[in-house]
Amino acid sequence: RDTLRLVRSFLDAADATAAPEIAQRFVPPLLEPVLADYRSNIPQARDAEVLDLLAVLATRISASISQEVGRIFEMVLECTCDMIKGDFQSYPDHRVKLYDLLKAINAHCFQALFYLPEAQVKLYVDSLIWAMKHEQPQVADSGLQVLSEFLQKLLTSTPSTMNVAFFKQYYFLILQDVLCVLTDTSHKSGFKLQQHILLQLIVAVENGTLAEAAPKKQVMEFLFNLIGKSFPTLNQSQVEIFVLNCFNKSRQPAEFQQHIRDFLIQLKEWGSHESALYEADRQAAQDEQQQLDRQLRMQVPGLIPQYDASRQEEMDDL
Repeated sequence: RDTLRLVRSFLDAADATAAPEIAQRFVPPLLEPVLADYRSNIPQARDAEVLDLLAVLATRISASISQEVGRIFEMVLECTCDMIKGDFQSYPDHRVKLYDLLKAINAHCFQALFYLPEAQVKLYVDSLIWAMKHEQPQVADSGLQVLSEFLQKLLTSTPSTMNVAFFKQYYFLILQDVLCVLTDTSHKSGFKLQQHILLQLIVAVENGTLAEAAPKKQVMEFLFNLIGKSFPTLNQSQVEIFVLNCFNKSRQPAEFQQHIRDFLIQLKEWGSHESALYEADRQAAQDEQQQLDRQLRMQVPGLIPQYDASRQEEMDDL
């Protein structure tokens, strides 16, 4: 442990200009024994300082570590997840430092994640989802933060082919689990990040970024069915209003956050089974969604015929 801390101190103190030499002469002979020893040890003998050191390496010499991300995941991530996934209490240092490592890799070695084997990508996603459900706020917040940053980078700085492949497999899984923790009162401390991730997922669908991987109609139907099954005390109109307004308010983050907060308050009450009481709200939400769709279509030349009735209504409103 003292040796690992000494190495970390050396990396922290090293000048940025020394990074290439460190990466070439120092990292290869260091990683092999450290990773092998960590993986081969019994769980009780695995030192959390290894995770700390790897996070520093990912931050300071990201170019070199990017080439080793697959091996790091194989030698460290898999066995560490096996140590901590059985409960929420054992190995507290490993829990915190593991997500510090994932955060560093996500921030500095992002592109390397797309060259991982599918099994390791799944493990990465599963580890973030598991973190969201953690009882310890520090771990849960770390998982939420890494997931949010990962989604942001994925949606803004990767080729569409990568987006489609990833979101086809993981969009609905992430959406379901985010809603799960968002509506779980034992995870109230993470509300801000939870609703932000939900907003990221909704906006990506609303603006058409994920049209191929997660069509808007399919996402709305998925949300409707999921909320309806999860909260049977809500009537159909209440669920429909919630889903419609998730999209209607997705372009105004403050309104979206208030909408989610109002829905969570509503869940604490007994949902009325009188759908007629909510008919006006439901119709208003539908009208707003149609108006937004029409405005978006009119921004694309030729998408709506010149003499289309909806175009005339828009002109009348002006």
